[in-house]
Amino acid sequence: MTKSLLSRRLGIEYQVALINAAIFALAALAVYLSRVEQLSVVLAPNVVFLLGSLATFLLLAKSGHSLAPITWYVMGSGVFFGFGVIAGGLHASEWTTIHYGSDTRHLVLVNLLNSCSVILVLATAIAIAHPATSRNGEPGSNAQGDGRHTLLLRIYPYLMGACGAVVLLKYIIFPLAENLVLRSLLDKAYFFLPSAFLLFGMLLKRMSFGVLALSATVILLEVANGVLSFNKYQILTPLVAYMIGLWAAGRSYRFLLLTMLVLGGVFWTINPMVSLGRAHHNYDPRKNTVAERYQIFTDYFNVAVMGRQKALNPPGTVREHLDVSSRLSAPERARAVGVRFDVASIEGYLINEYNSGRPGRSLVDTWAVLVPRLLWPEKPIITRFANELSAQYFNNPSQASSAIAPTYAGEAYWNLGPIGAVVVSLFVGGCFGWLSRCSSKAQEGGDPAYFFVAYPALASAAFVESWIVATYIGGFAIIVLSYGAMKFVFSILQRKRLDASV
Repeated sequence: MTKSLLSRRLGIEYQVALINAAIFALAALAVYLSRVEQLSVVLAPNVVFLLGSLATFLLLAKSGHSLAPITWYVMGSGVFFGFGVIAGGLHASEWTTIHYGSDTRHLVLVNLLNSCSVILVLATAIAIAHPATSRNGEPGSNAQGDGRHTLLLRIYPYLMGACGAVVLLKYIIFPLAENLVLRSLLDKAYFFLPSAFLLFGMLLKRMSFGVLALSATVILLEVANGVLSFNKYQILTPLVAYMIGLWAAGRSYRFLLLTMLVLGGVFWTINPMVSLGRAHHNYDPRKNTVAERYQIFTDYFNVAVMGRQKALNPPGTVREHLDVSSRLSAPERARAVGVRFDVASIEGYLINEYNSGRPGRSLVDTWAVLVPRLLWPEKPIITRFANELSAQYFNNPSQASSAIAPTYAGEAYWNLGPIGAVVVSLFVGGCFGWLSRCSSKAQEGGDPAYFFVAYPALASAAFVESWIVATYIGGFAIIVLSYGAMKFVFSILQRKRLDASV
């Protein structure tokens, strides 16, 4: 195959992604073989990989591939496998020191595992994706794409109206449904919310003022619910989805960087707010009313923003020792970000567990996740391993009320060793490749159903810090079923449209 043919088949952007992954793998292998333990040398592959991933992500988004899961896997792997391992190496969390001291050997093994997985995922995904382009080389720039937008514009107001009803339902059952069957059904309803916000960004310039006002109101209500829930993902999701919609047609590097900086600023602001809100003595994740959460937020706002001398937790309460000023300082904020993205510590722990003859068992529910809870109300809670691992890692049974997540690569190795890591990486790459192929068809105007599952597909690609069964088996099954249902709906709508035009 000639170089020019390879370029046309893969696209220069995907070639760059593969080259960046190959450099990461070769550098990680070189450090492993050299047995160097100096921290700066051990983390050098992560610095290069992080910078290369960010540059590649911008290149892909600029080229109109912002809806392809491959693009977001490039970003996610760079952030978690690059920055996350750097944060672990710099001991952002005190538990890194407790588990490893000054030893860096776990970082070497983590880099070798992650870099090999990235190569397998990207190679598999790109081989399946075969990204299509229109005649001028940009996705979605033909007459068929214009027809797609016309159909989407017609159904969009009804979609956003339904999403508004779902968001209001969140306030009614706040903070969450106690019944697991009801919660499972509501999760399916929440599934389409981010996709509606993504369509808002895509169709913004062509919608009426009334629809625009409705969409903005629903987004604000969803963000406000996230603030009251002290859930940074719920706060960020509508904003990120809207941003991706704006990017869908391809944007300038300046616009991409500006919107990314805005989102980074939002994360920097809300990260301590969420942790301080949850540390409030009146915070109860299951029983608080909207009014109680509003009061907790008001306490935080008065102390952190207005600077009023009011203790978030008065003397005598369970969480009375709460240093707000320290939590809000720039060094502490930076450390908290490092703790959030640190995957090296848990991955190193899981690699050691398997190598020491204590493999994990978190894949035992692989078959159960495919059975709807509506048909099996007593189905085991799939995410229970997150609580069990938290108690195990922190060596504290009380931590079972918290959750911790490995990466898909770390969990695969923990359960099945190197073979498991290879198999899971190939499976994940296959999922992302197929979905990326669907995204290319959608942007060409031939498959609008993909837009309704785009956000969960991109989120699963970006968050490599995931549980395999819940995210890549159960989550992927929901995406496929939803995608099939939307294709059926659109086939009916397009048939009626054709009949009406005859």
